[in-house]
Amino acid sequence: MPSQPVSTSVDLPDPCDLAKAWIDDEADVADGSGGKGGHDTTFRICCTLVHGFDLGDADLMSLLEHYNATKCAPPWNHGELMHKLSNARATTSKYPKGWLYRKMLRARGLWSSRPGSGTTRATVAPRYEAKWKLDFNLEALRRVQPGTPWTVERLAAASPVNVETTTTADFLRHVFGMEAMVLIFTVFGSQGQYMWWRGRSYRLANRPGVAAVPAELPKGGPDGVWYLSQPVTGKWEPNPRETDKLGRPKMSRRSEESVRSWEHMVLEADPVDEVKRDPKKMAEFETLWLGFLVQLPLPIKAIYTSAGKSTHALVHLPAANKERFDAMKKMVGPLFSKLGADPRALKAVQLTRLPGCMRGNRLQKLLYLNPSPDPTGITIERGTASV
Repeated sequence: MPSQPVSTSVDLPDPCDLAKAWIDDEADVADGSGGKGGHDTTFRICCTLVHGFDLGDADLMSLLEHYNATKCAPPWNHGELMHKLSNARATTSKYPKGWLYRKMLRARGLWSSRPGSGTTRATVAPRYEAKWKLDFNLEALRRVQPGTPWTVERLAAASPVNVETTTTADFLRHVFGMEAMVLIFTVFGSQGQYMWWRGRSYRLANRPGVAAVPAELPKGGPDGVWYLSQPVTGKWEPNPRETDKLGRPKMSRRSEESVRSWEHMVLEADPVDEVKRDPKKMAEFETLWLGFLVQLPLPIKAIYTSAGKSTHALVHLPAANKERFDAMKKMVGPLFSKLGADPRALKAVQLTRLPGCMRGNRLQKLLYLNPSPDPTGITIERGTASV
């Protein structure tokens, strides 16, 4: 009989938090000196994270970077980590997805292997699996399409802002306005390298107490450029969910404590590996995903590519606080995950690709931009105009 979580007055721990704890407490050190098997150890850890916690690529990469910084000697470069993650995704496991997460829940008394036995507490459906995340269904995506297929060219023609002449700075101005502070990253797992504010950009120090200096926005990087989807305060704040070895909260300028307002939700396309590996299915998925986005009755501000196998949509869904945002996320999550969105990218504090920047030699391309989106969705064949 399958195991069930035990009912509790608190939410189940986030899989990312338990994965990080597992890395800190149990993951082997990867010693790459003198042919001691550093590669094999790192790859084994990567496979455990992929299958044991069932996380999205962004979360997995962040965890791998934490493992790399704390237990790899010498550390791997970012490209090597991405290569190991890609290979780990292609492996299979004799255990079901998320097995290590459930094992850690059982150790904390939050998961019963035999419902009703050995405990007086009732068993309930998993909160994190409360059907807010569903398996991707390509046939379902095919059924929710407009009459005429959507292409990148057709989407650009429907954009109120000319996407061909919009610069990165223009994009930030249209999306956030002039007063919002926007945190920009060239290293995904960092605290951000740049800030855009009032039409100017600044290079940031990597620690508190050092003044920012004027600098041009980054034009690209080996792994691309990201921005934080919510405007921030620009201040370093203690993050109680991340602590140092002495148990003190780490300082962060990208955590929820540094968010000024909850403005946007990111829809990030993430089909299953079977689709990604098949060029024909992937090409079909990209067209179907655009068709799905243009029919959504939601105020979409922007659509852009990752310069890889994903297209992102930025939806204007302001919330009074993070709790309201999270409640809204759980309402829309089932539909979005079933039709190809990565449910992990729906989180309130999310990095997303910055259009107009290069990812290696590929462009993170802007496909659609509307600074004042209609709440009912994209207006078909609006026609290009300057805003």
